[in-house]
Amino acid sequence: MELFIKCFNRKKYLSFYKIVSSLQDISGSVRDLDVLKQNLKYFWSDNKPAKKNINFNKVDENKNLLQSNLKLELMKFIHSKELKEFKRLINHHT
Repeated sequence: MELFIKCFNRKKYLSFYKIVSSLQDISGSVRDLDVLKQNLKYFWSDNKPAKKNINFNKVDENKNLLQSNLKLELMKFIHSKELKEFKRLINHHT
């Protein structure tokens, strides 16, 4: 998205970009927990000599919390004035 800043009103674009960046950060955090869980499972797999039982409940709880937060933020974004304004900006440039 950074490539398009010159194409639009800077203030309106940055307002929109800030929201999208925040959504990207939240979704990245959810994905990070997936990767953490996958890496831990691999590390403690049967192929390793020091196998341990790992309880992933805390990881899953954190992931569920982040997913709920992401859903809420996406719903707010869908109905935001920033998205409506950005749609107008795009339509104006096409």
